[in-house]
Amino acid sequence: MASRTTTRSRRAPSKPRSSRPTRRTATPEPPRHDFTAALTGAARRQLRAHRGDAAGVGLLVLAALTALGLASDLAGGVGRGLADGLGAAVGQARYGVPVACAVAAIACLRARTPAPADD
Repeated sequence: MASRTTTRSRRAPSKPRSSRPTRRTATPEPPRHDFTAALTGAARRQLRAHRGDAAGVGLLVLAALTALGLASDLAGGVGRGLADGLGAAVGQARYGVPVACAVAAIACLRARTPAPADD
């Protein structure tokens, strides 16, 4: 029976490290498709005049959640969190926050802004 001899290959010696740290380059952001950019631009142009409406609706939702959180347990964890946070921040004035949000929402929804000129 013949014995088999194996040879180990030797690695080349490593290069000495330089004193400067290596610079990593940031990975480039993937390019946006033209369709996505066109759709986003079109949506911005169409909805430009409705920023006040969106703010008003958001304030109405905040007023409703805050009122439900303060008055009962119907708003769940979000309402409890809002009620506790407002209690810690403003104390007994927390009961005026839903009213203030509702008034601000009505002001946003009733505000008439001139329509922007088409580009």
